[in-house]
Amino acid sequence: MNRIFVYGTLRNGMLNQVVPEVSSYIHADAKGFVNGRLFDTGEYPAAKPNKLTQTKIYGDVLMVDDNKIQNVLNVLDEYEEINENQPQKSLFTRKLVDVNIA
Repeated sequence: MNRIFVYGTLRNGMLNQVVPEVSSYIHADAKGFVNGRLFDTGEYPAAKPNKLTQTKIYGDVLMVDDNKIQNVLNVLDEYEEINENQPQKSLFTRKLVDVNIA
């Protein structure tokens, strides 16, 4: 199983509403947090992980079926307007982070 940390609109059971086409491949695992800062951009929150800060960004840890991970990431990237080929044009980025289980 692969794990994904999410915050904001992808938390608390909202996956069925925002990405229904892949929600059946995603299962809640735990609550967690990463160290960093959360920013209010108006319509949605934006997070900037930073291991050196004591400020916590709370979210959910989700498990994704191994054989569906690329499909799930593609759909989530589209929803989050992530373009790995042109990160400067992306609304968000996807990064590996250390997650603390709450």
